[in-house]
Amino acid sequence: MSKKVLIVDDEPNIVLSLEFLMNQSGYAVSKAGDGNHALQILEEDPPDLILLDVNLPGRSGYEVCEAVRANPAWKGMLILMLTAKGQEPDKVAGLEMGADDYLVKPFGVSELLARVRAQLRRRSVEQDGERKSRPFRFGDVEIDPQRLQGKGHGRTFDLTARELELL
Repeated sequence: MSKKVLIVDDEPNIVLSLEFLMNQSGYAVSKAGDGNHALQILEEDPPDLILLDVNLPGRSGYEVCEAVRANPAWKGMLILMLTAKGQEPDKVAGLEMGADDYLVKPFGVSELLARVRAQLRRRSVEQDGERKSRPFRFGDVEIDPQRLQGKGHGRTFDLTARELELL
């Protein structure tokens, strides 16, 4: 299943270019021209990653970023800010508000794609780690990967790392 990317920018030419690039790279794309529309799309069809401009009509990219980070349902959503605001205080503000990455316009296409892939890969590894650390069940047997232990049929038993990996 392809990853979903939301492009939020008020410049139609930038949106068109980014949409083409993301589609060509195998991503499903949705678009918003302002911060309010972006939040509406997030409610209806949350993406895996947001390409977010800072200077937007309605709500700024910073405000959208804060709203995303304040909503527990969007905890794992990635935000890559794409903006012409390239001064260090601007970058720090974006990252402090919760952006996962910050790229200054104009940027290279290869660099953007590399950053998108890196963010999605990092999130995938984090999610795999979370899944592997939670207890899980096989019928009446419960396995706790953190403790390398299992419980079932009235007894507790230890597992080796290899046994856990096989399970």
